[in-house]
Amino acid sequence: YVVFFISQWKYYISGFTGSLPADFSYAEYARQGFFELCAVSVINLLLIVAIAFFIKRGKNGRSVILQIVATVFCLCTLILISTAIAKLIMYIEYYGLTPKRIYAMWLMVLIGIVFLLIALGQFVRKFKTVAAGFTVAVVLFGALCVCNVNGICANYNVDRYLSGSLKELDIESLEELGDSAIPALLLVENAKDGEVDPHIQHRVHQILCDEVIARKEEKFSVFAYSIPKIIADSALKDFTPNVPDLS
Repeated sequence: YVVFFISQWKYYISGFTGSLPADFSYAEYARQGFFELCAVSVINLLLIVAIAFFIKRGKNGRSVILQIVATVFCLCTLILISTAIAKLIMYIEYYGLTPKRIYAMWLMVLIGIVFLLIALGQFVRKFKTVAAGFTVAVVLFGALCVCNVNGICANYNVDRYLSGSLKELDIESLEELGDSAIPALLLVENAKDGEVDPHIQHRVHQILCDEVIARKEEKFSVFAYSIPKIIADSALKDFTPNVPDLS
């Protein structure tokens, strides 16, 4: 691992410096880092489990070799996680958020916490590593289910676009986010002159008009209601046509 990290130092450190390596796109750089992390995490976890099963233990049931090896593997994994997260953050900074990028970040955070717990379990004798890892996974999964991922993506991208830190706004991606994106789209619709490209504002206006028409034609169903839909319906009540001049 030491030789590997030294030989690939510039490749991995680029994520922290914000400089993209040659022959890489932002997407390729982030995706490669994510899948490298997943592969190495599985390998390291299997090695730690194998060592725990086959290594000879002392009278107190502990092994110094197991503690050292497991801690080293955990440390190497955490270093790789930090580089993968840096690559993903650089990707997000350039292109914005999508649900897949949030899920990838969530998984990397979970893997990092699990390996921290494994390292902690090597030195705290009564620490239940498996139980703690399972609890953390359940809590994080519950948080992921409760939070409105689509809404987070829409608000983040629109806020950055309106502030000027995001060069382009992917309207098609926003449209795919459904009801969760409507409050953010209304911010684009109601933006002041000069803040938004008129063609983007016109496209957003068409999307909002289509949403209003779809709601009028939609048959009532209690199963179709959700918190994002209720928020979107409330936001659309104040929507008024304001088609920008494209001439």
